[in-house]
Amino acid sequence: MFLQLLEHITYGIDHPETTGFAIENLESMMQNFQTYWPKLEESSLVAMIIDPRYKLDAIKDKYKKKASREKFDKIFCKYEEKNTAQALSSASTQTQPPSTSSTLKAKSTNPGQILAKKFKEKILPLAQRLFTDSNSRVSQKSEIINYFSEPRIVNPEEDILKWWKTNQTRFPVLSKIARDYLAAQATSVPSERGFSKSGLTVTDLRNSLHHETVRCLMCLNSWFKLDFELK
Repeated sequence: MFLQLLEHITYGIDHPETTGFAIENLESMMQNFQTYWPKLEESSLVAMIIDPRYKLDAIKDKYKKKASREKFDKIFCKYEEKNTAQALSSASTQTQPPSTSSTLKAKSTNPGQILAKKFKEKILPLAQRLFTDSNSRVSQKSEIINYFSEPRIVNPEEDILKWWKTNQTRFPVLSKIARDYLAAQATSVPSERGFSKSGLTVTDLRNSLHHETVRCLMCLNSWFKLDFELK
């Protein structure tokens, strides 16, 4: 469908007299398609892969499947880095400096006790944190492998958001991707304005207008606001 729309717009730019649109509008449409369509295509691809009913099996072409997996892996790595940064931030905030009373008490003890106390307060938590971070990285690496190795959900009526909420402990990074990409997208302001204009055009006193008449009225309204010269 995208290619067909591009063909129509390209043909309109080359032959503006056949479309009834100003060439500036057609060029603006072309620019918007080239800017926003790749983003929409990527988000749709991720939403399909993160859906446990489809994953990568909906893509039949092996080259497209490989390219899609590579794109998804890059997105997973971004979420993984963000998740690791948040974990390190929370770990650093939980580490509290020793109180004044404990410091004074440490000064009154012998050097061996001071060294042991410093080891418990600084070196041991650092080693534990590094060990935990390495384990989390390994588990996150295997997380995406486990997701693709598991069989797909057969039931097409399965509540996917509920499924991800149930399995978020097994797939902590993937569940965040699902939360972002499977959420209901906000509608844009132009579409809301379009519905408002149609409501003002088709009123209770004009509820039997033909759909072509409504289309023409809305086009005329837009053209008048843009100061188009009607010929």
